[in-house]
Amino acid sequence: MARASGIAVGATYSIAFFLLYWVCLIGGESLADRLIIPAWLSMWAPNIIMGGLGFWLVASEVREVPFLSFEWFSGRRRSFVRRFLYKYRRKAPLP
Repeated sequence: MARASGIAVGATYSIAFFLLYWVCLIGGESLADRLIIPAWLSMWAPNIIMGGLGFWLVASEVREVPFLSFEWFSGRRRSFVRRFLYKYRRKAPLP
């Protein structure tokens, strides 16, 4: 769920999904060319991945769960900064 609205947010999400699909498609094609996985699987894998991702996004939208949430990051960032400052702060020189 995008908190910000507007055409730029939708366009950004669309470009990101297109690039992910394209990378999966090209990667699958190269794996099929090298005979690492079967050709039918390499061509269907991006469709399966994007279909699963789309299903997950629709389900999270129905449950009204935010698409991107950085709440967990802010708490970890604070504790990391505290530990870093405690460990690497400069000791005051003795007079």
